Amino acid sequence: MEQYLAEAIPGISKSPVELKGHFSAWVDLQDSENRIQITLIMNFPKKAACNIYEGIFGEVDIEQVCGIVQALSNIIGGIVKPRISEFPREIAQLVHPEKDLPEEKIELTWDLGLPEVKMGEGHSLDIEINGIPKFHVPFKIKDETFHLLVLLQKF
Repeated sequence: MEQYLAEAIPGISKSPVELKGHFSAWVDLQDSENRIQITLIMNFPKKAACNIYEGIFGEVDIEQVCGIVQALSNIIGGIVKPRISEFPREIAQLVHPEKDLPEEKIELTWDLGLPEVKMGEGHSLDIEINGIPKFHVPFKIKDETFHLLVLLQKF
């Protein structure tokens, strides 16, 4: 986020997670051989996303703000991809029972999907999150909070 001139301070997740932002963007990382999918979701309030855009480009164009949020999710996916390569067994254990995992070393090869985005009040991501291993980090930007939600699942 600092690359986009916004100081984002991570907070502590409190359950339940309510994604009530105006902009949501997500990107999938998939390992087809092991049938593992990680979905990275970013959810921004309108004011927070517009402030980031305005800080970079000046006058706000709401369609372009949506594009910036989508680009941020893609950047985050690109950053996460090499960093998770150090933890293949740990990631596989989150979505597969231990008895189904091979005894030898597990290798995960991540394909980064195309980022998707939704904009508008009251939109739904149509993602079922109950029972899926996940974690959530709220980030403060000035007086607003945006959310990063990570879902890990077998597909």
